[in-house]
Amino acid sequence: MARNGEGLTIDDATDLHTAIARVSSDIRSLIDDSTRLEQDTQLKNQLEELVSSWSKMQASDDLPTISLLDDVDDVVIDRLPLAFSKEIIAIAREAVSNAMRHSGASSVTIELLLEMSQESGETALILKISDNGVGIPTEPDRRSGLANMQVRAANIGAHLTISSMNSSCSSRPGS
Repeated sequence: MARNGEGLTIDDATDLHTAIARVSSDIRSLIDDSTRLEQDTQLKNQLEELVSSWSKMQASDDLPTISLLDDVDDVVIDRLPLAFSKEIIAIAREAVSNAMRHSGASSVTIELLLEMSQESGETALILKISDNGVGIPTEPDRRSGLANMQVRAANIGAHLTISSMNSSCSSRPGS
């Protein structure tokens, strides 16, 4: 068989080229699908998926139960910019992950609700993650996850409150 300059047969090189082209096409397709999914998936759907994925792990890993309480109309969610939804879901994932791993809780709740300010009359979207665990230590060993949530909240003009009294973390967007 004929060989090219690298020691591969021409047939092997052709097969390799075909395999690389197929993998490259598959990767492009996955990227297109994930981009389309991100654009089509609402915040509520992403939160439901978060609950579903943790619930599947909970069954096999003895983790706390997780639930989603949702009081927000789809019309409101539809108006959220994609970047906003991405940051909110990232905050939710981090908060739920922290609660699941560190709180010792038997249950974790994600709440999505609207709250009207009595002072300004403006309405805010509230994401609240709460658990019945031990709370956050006054001096946690690591703060990277908490710091990441603060940065993500700031990216979208939200206010992040972390409270250990009732083991809750909430993100309140600015007006």
